[in-house]
Amino acid sequence: MHNGSDDRDGVDKSTRSGSTERYDRVSATLKDSSILMAGSSILFGFLLNIRLNSIHPPTFVDGVILLTSIYSVTIATVFFIMPVIFHQMNYKILDTEKFLSRSKKYLLGGTICLMFTMYLTLGMALHSTTSDYIGFVLAAFPFIVIAVAWQINRKY
Repeated sequence: MHNGSDDRDGVDKSTRSGSTERYDRVSATLKDSSILMAGSSILFGFLLNIRLNSIHPPTFVDGVILLTSIYSVTIATVFFIMPVIFHQMNYKILDTEKFLSRSKKYLLGGTICLMFTMYLTLGMALHSTTSDYIGFVLAAFPFIVIAVAWQINRKY
């Protein structure tokens, strides 16, 4: 006798919808990872181009900041690639909850590195137009606003 909760395969539809939802979350995570990876790769290329093709050699401080930015965006790109690598290595036996948990950590780590890179490059740009290190103080302002907004949104 055919039960109303079963489909043709004999699988409960409520289980299938939960499974489908988890795989939709995996798909969304992989898409997010790909978008972030592409953006950080473009930023990497831009920073590397500045370093290699600048007309005037940068000052020592600017050179160190630029190299630190390049390393930071490289690490961010690797973090953004990690969910794709993890998915490919464990595709047949993928534990979706473990994948989503690890991917969240990788994407958060990459985002922190990317924000650090953006802070350094904004600080370097402002440093060249302001006196001393006031540019780095001013560069912190957008990230302070983001931190405050994040704290406010965590409460809701």
